[in-house]
Amino acid sequence: MQKEPFRRLCIVLDLDDTLFLERDYVRSGFTAVGDWVKDRFQIHDFAARAYDYFEQGRRGDIFDAVLKDCCCSPITAADIDSMVAAYRRHSPKISLLPDAADFLLFCQGRFDLGLVTDGHPDSQRRKVAALNIQHLFAVIVMTGEWPNASKPNPRAFQHIEERLAAPGMGFCYIADNPVKDFQAPLTLGWTTIRIRREYGLYASGEGPVDTRPHLEVSSLDSLKPLFDSLFSAGN
Repeated sequence: MQKEPFRRLCIVLDLDDTLFLERDYVRSGFTAVGDWVKDRFQIHDFAARAYDYFEQGRRGDIFDAVLKDCCCSPITAADIDSMVAAYRRHSPKISLLPDAADFLLFCQGRFDLGLVTDGHPDSQRRKVAALNIQHLFAVIVMTGEWPNASKPNPRAFQHIEERLAAPGMGFCYIADNPVKDFQAPLTLGWTTIRIRREYGLYASGEGPVDTRPHLEVSSLDSLKPLFDSLFSAGN
């Protein structure tokens, strides 16, 4: 954990599978695409078929696979583009996980908050809006708005430091993906914490030994007493 005493702490959070379950967003997106597909191809169970493929671990060509299964033809590139647009631009039916909602409330007035998230920026903005959390963060970085800035690129974390650094400030990143989330903040000397949620998409994954986070938890609830003690010790 943080080695040097600090007077302030900036807690930076990931979004997907840290504050809400990404599976819920995927299901919501497939439902939105299903409405378009029903009108275009008269398929009434697209969302269920697509989610079955997702649960099986299929990625990248789920839309094509479902349409092929249903013998839709001809399928044009414009059709797939429209489906992708419907997925990215839909208003997500998602909600904060209970421990995430409690943790964000706990942080108010105690710590500075930042958000760093990968993904298509239009989709990520809609997620943030659906969760109604934009007002809680001093800085929100959507790496998709910058070229080649997705994690593990350090640019987002450097930007947070530039915006929020102050004498005695410590930084901590809480995220879920062990492969890409922790390399950059570790290099910058941040404290890193993995949230390994039971239904998270990367719950069973392991990252390189040299980029393992300082701490791993299954719920953000367990961090409240820890941060209380660290904050008190630094003041």
